[in-house]
Amino acid sequence: MCRMFAYFGSSPRKVEELLDCLKKSAEKDVYLNNSSHPDGWGFVLLTKDKIFHYRSANPIFDEEFPINLKSEEMMLIVHARQATDKSLVGSQFSHPYVESNEKAIYYFAHNGSVDKEALSKILNINSVRMVDSELALKYIINGDIFGNIHSLKKFTKSSLNMFLLEIERNGNANLYYMNYFNRNYLQSKNISDIYYKMYIDNENGIAVYSSTINYYCNNKGKEVNEGIIEKIGEMKIKLGYNK
Repeated sequence: MCRMFAYFGSSPRKVEELLDCLKKSAEKDVYLNNSSHPDGWGFVLLTKDKIFHYRSANPIFDEEFPINLKSEEMMLIVHARQATDKSLVGSQFSHPYVESNEKAIYYFAHNGSVDKEALSKILNINSVRMVDSELALKYIINGDIFGNIHSLKKFTKSSLNMFLLEIERNGNANLYYMNYFNRNYLQSKNISDIYYKMYIDNENGIAVYSSTINYYCNNKGKEVNEGIIEKIGEMKIKLGYNK
């Protein structure tokens, strides 16, 4: 279980607000019995000429954001983790995960759980020391990413709430999200639907975030559609060498 947000825009002030709300939600999740999400955090930040990928084993509420943001077009995914398996806690296990193929480089953050054993068999991978979200990304990029995301629903236990940053080799970048959760599973675990709802707002850019972030950001967002892959935005990045 995790808290996370994605942002597309050019406002450092908006990002700072979202980071503050994420820290508060990771320290005290009002929709999960006031529990914390202390098991590491990470982010990927894309600008026109840079990619920053950071993963930490420490709680997000014990660290400062390590980059001075500028007023420039950016795509950002930030994720704070609450690990199901505490033996898989460390910077190497923190989101976002990264994979690549001949088309693009992909960064992926996920809240929820998918069937790790089933995916490991399909992918023919020994997943003992892997996180289910890592397998989900490997599955997604093997062919039609949109078709694979939808087919992952049948492997979803709790939710497939996700952000995907696609940086194409031709210089196009796309930021996607999906809000999907299994109500039957949540009811069996006495987990409220609201925990897995996601919200969107268009103030100083476009931001999509988890429900507890919406709570700490004064309920600015509106609920997103469920089960649909949506694009937050697209941008061009620099190609070639210029002096």
